[in-house]
Amino acid sequence: MIGPRGAGQWMISAIMLAVLIWGAVLAAGAFLFNFDWRKGVIVYSFTAAFLLFWGVMLAIREMTRRNGPMTKGKGPVNDQ
Repeated sequence: MIGPRGAGQWMISAIMLAVLIWGAVLAAGAFLFNFDWRKGVIVYSFTAAFLLFWGVMLAIREMTRRNGPMTKGKGPVNDQ
């Protein structure tokens, strides 16, 4: 990532917030299409699930960067 780590984290947070807002707009549109509240809930739930998955993957990536890859045995990572 270019620049300080804080700048990259800020950008990812802003993108996640924008996706959350976009999901709310899509959920509102799904509701207003025929006034069935379940469609809006489904759309927003999938948006939230996607963001949760993305957040978990980013957390795993950060742990891997901090602690190093978690591999056992001989390999290119463990050869010294």
